[in-house]
Amino acid sequence: MPEVREPADRRTQLLDAAARCFAGGGFHATTIAEISLEAGCSPGLLYRYFKGKEELVTALVEREAERTVRALRAVAAEGDVLAGLYRLHESLTQRDHGGSAPLHVQIIAEASRGTAVTASVRRHFADVTDALTATLKVAQQAGVVDDDLDAATLARLLVATASGLTVLRAVDGDGAPDAGATAVLVARLLRPQKPTQPAPEDVR
Repeated sequence: MPEVREPADRRTQLLDAAARCFAGGGFHATTIAEISLEAGCSPGLLYRYFKGKEELVTALVEREAERTVRALRAVAAEGDVLAGLYRLHESLTQRDHGGSAPLHVQIIAEASRGTAVTASVRRHFADVTDALTATLKVAQQAGVVDDDLDAATLARLLVATASGLTVLRAVDGDGAPDAGATAVLVARLLRPQKPTQPAPEDVR
């Protein structure tokens, strides 16, 4: 009997199916059977790759973190860091509109319960924040981001802001700030401030 080989992208297929199911039905309401059906496989096959829903969520978080960190490192290597960050912001926003925002809300909610997902989400935020800090430092050295700002604190603020905007898009898409306007505003806030001119002395 010939050997049966699984598709090389089976793990990706299962993760994509889990993401769609979690986004649409929630983490706790979604069953392994539903994810398997969405992926077009048996529950037994899914369990060959993942022990359960918690491991699926953890893998989704790690996959997103790896993508974002790679993108930030690519931005740091560009000549115009602010332009690169703007494009990355647009890309992430498009993913939100594509259905990732509801999944983000589900993952944050599960992480707040103190499960294994919590540790994964913390690592995700730490990895992304570290990569963004390094990118901002490159931008500061290039003179396009105000070097009076603490890069690590600024990175944490930007990550928190991005996460909050994603939640807002999931809850009230029409009420969320325009992505382009938000990016332009943030870019203006990051740019070096023009030195203030001293007031001329009174002529007596």
